[in-house]
Amino acid sequence: MEYKKEQFQNGLRVISEVVPNVHSVSVGIWVMNGSRDEQKEISGVSHFIEHLLFKGTENRDAKNIAFTIDSIGGQFDAFTTREYTCLYVKALTQYLDVVMELLSDILLNSTFDGEEFCKEKQVIMEEIKMSEDMPDDNVHDMFFKTFWEDHGLGRPILGTLETIGALTTDVLKNYFKISYQPQRMIICIAGDFKHENLMDLIKKNFIFKSSEQNNFPKREKPVYKSGSSLKARKLEQVHFCIGMPGLRQTSEKRFVKYALNLILGGSISSRLFQKIREEKGLVYAICSFFSSFSDAGILGIYGGASPGNIEEILKLVMNEFDEIINKGISSKEMKIAKTHLKANFLLALENTSNRMSKLAKQEIYFNKFFTIEETLKGIDIVKKEDVQELSKKLFRKESIVFAATGPLKEDLDIRQFY
Repeated sequence: MEYKKEQFQNGLRVISEVVPNVHSVSVGIWVMNGSRDEQKEISGVSHFIEHLLFKGTENRDAKNIAFTIDSIGGQFDAFTTREYTCLYVKALTQYLDVVMELLSDILLNSTFDGEEFCKEKQVIMEEIKMSEDMPDDNVHDMFFKTFWEDHGLGRPILGTLETIGALTTDVLKNYFKISYQPQRMIICIAGDFKHENLMDLIKKNFIFKSSEQNNFPKREKPVYKSGSSLKARKLEQVHFCIGMPGLRQTSEKRFVKYALNLILGGSISSRLFQKIREEKGLVYAICSFFSSFSDAGILGIYGGASPGNIEEILKLVMNEFDEIINKGISSKEMKIAKTHLKANFLLALENTSNRMSKLAKQEIYFNKFFTIEETLKGIDIVKKEDVQELSKKLFRKESIVFAATGPLKEDLDIRQFY
């Protein structure tokens, strides 16, 4: 595999990895701007921009953009997270020139037409309503809000009906102009291509008309808050999230974190899944997760169950925390977790989209490239004592955040299960 990193005078970075003997190439435009970077009154603007980038340029309308992708059999999508936004295309290698021209046209020549803006505002407001109607989505938003209150990480990526409703085209265009600057962008490519041809295509297509100074506000580190958030709703189940401060993306303990997550609730052989679903039959869905960012993180558990089962489930969750803290994990659990992590990592490398995403995230958070061997070594050196030590650091009941929605008992208090 051939990895290269280049940076232009305007700050634009190009990260590429040549993967021989595949038929595809995956290209992503990653912008270092997510929902956490927005001011409260324009919450959701980054996601709104992502939508409008598909709606027409000076050279193409939305229909022509769709036909361009379909005519080469490509896959085109975008997503917004709390820390970055990405536009990406996967296509056959011989169409790399079409892909680069299309992406540059969308990035540099989008018109943000007023009529399209109004239609898409309605679409996004419907998306927000749909999310609010989905209790599993809603409880995660409640959870993040409780965790970080009014900090950007605590606000929903979609924004709210109020902020989207008040957003204007002028505000959106100005935000785009400030945030979509070359020094805040990374072009990532993985697949079977010639590097010289790639650089020629970038120099030809990605010509920024103006490059303003990077005066984008610096990110504020979030301050964690403990507490509970309960919302009574007429549902069949209670959906809940329970968690505590976790680890940032660049933590030296990240491989230990991956193993702990798999053992606790991140796989079908995990403790929570086996105990609460398979042995007790109390849930359909139960899992643990880590949400990690550049300067903070969360360890969380999500589940959904009938109201009469919630108290027993919470007791079982707390018991697993205590079991890992006091007794640690078994050698068998450690072996399974390592095998699982290595297999998932290696299997993902067979997909150029996954490779492209891996390159981008390594650059965003570490400003470097990790070889396959380095990653596998990071997994291999984790010991079961490391997992127990990390659990002792993280599983602090006085730091617990709890969010739940559904047919709740009025006296439900997470502290009674400590």
